[in-house]
Amino acid sequence: MSRNIVKILDKGFSDISAGDKMLISSPEKISEFIFKIPKGSYLSIKELRRELALKAGADNTCPVTTGIFLRMAIEQNKDDVNFPTGELLMKNTL
Repeated sequence: MSRNIVKILDKGFSDISAGDKMLISSPEKISEFIFKIPKGSYLSIKELRRELALKAGADNTCPVTTGIFLRMAIEQNKDDVNFPTGELLMKNTL
């Protein structure tokens, strides 16, 4: 699944309120986004979720699928020396 899906939540979930638009992204979309983080810039996972959502016309991105898809994106790009995993701040940011 390399496309974004936006769902309107009936109930609140994590840090997303009922009625908000929640993005379900993909490993490919997350990889594309991470490659665009400028070298030397840093982005928390929470900021990553917010930026992905805004770009897709949503209020926030699903924290569960973001974690899963982020790991997949990192694993798929582990041999690419240009993949900027160091630009993501992961501690206590979900």
